[in-house]
Amino acid sequence: MIFKYEFIRKLLPIKMSTFLSDMRNTGGKKTIVDSLSNHYKHLNTIKPVVNSFDPPPKHVNAKSRPASKQSNLSEVKETFRRVSSVKNSKSSFSAPETFHLSSKLSQNRAKKKNSQITDHENNIKSMQRRINRIGSASERKKNPYDPIAHPALLLRDRDETNIYMVTDEFMQKMNQPPSISSAYNEIANNNKPVISDRQRELLEVPYIRLAEPEKALALKKEMLEIIVRKRILSQQDLEKFCSLVRERNSHIKSSEIDEAINFVINQVAS
Repeated sequence: MIFKYEFIRKLLPIKMSTFLSDMRNTGGKKTIVDSLSNHYKHLNTIKPVVNSFDPPPKHVNAKSRPASKQSNLSEVKETFRRVSSVKNSKSSFSAPETFHLSSKLSQNRAKKKNSQITDHENNIKSMQRRINRIGSASERKKNPYDPIAHPALLLRDRDETNIYMVTDEFMQKMNQPPSISSAYNEIANNNKPVISDRQRELLEVPYIRLAEPEKALALKKEMLEIIVRKRILSQQDLEKFCSLVRERNSHIKSSEIDEAINFVINQVAS
């Protein structure tokens, strides 16, 4: 029996030897002719395939292999190759996609700096709302013994408990407007920050913001107003006042401060 296909041969549990056709009989001749015709037929429909029957490459010892020369620019070339394959080579002159986000940077910084001030203002508003609600109908209803919010207490007999709630003295107290106790004033005074004399002097000196368009002119006006109001006329007091002005407005250009101080000194001297 002749096995024409290799996969049938692999299915057999026992490996069979290759059968050789005999040219001396008719069956052997027919087998050889059929194999030749099949060979020519398969040559017409042949396809390129990987030759899996090639022998493995010869092992070369690493010690006998000559060292290859390494280029110093190999990593640079590899970087350029990867970048050029990822990015578009065309030049783009359009604005970045996140260009509009630059306008939000100053707003975010301002909110971050003023976060404590915002929380303080919210706390003050909340306390003000609670103070305004004192004595209101909604707050009085929370007290079950309030005779104004719950008029049924006025009809109780005097023998019942909590009769003191309907006395005239209690009614007068209920109708009184809310007031701040002396203990609260004492606590508020103790919590005030301690300000040194130096800080108090600086707070009385004019302060010009950077956003002011004409800083020198604004500084002249405020300095003259303070000099007239506090009557700073002596040379010693005037020099001390000018030094405080320089110290508090150090964020402004020195030329603008000198211009304002010279103008004020000339006006006082005249």
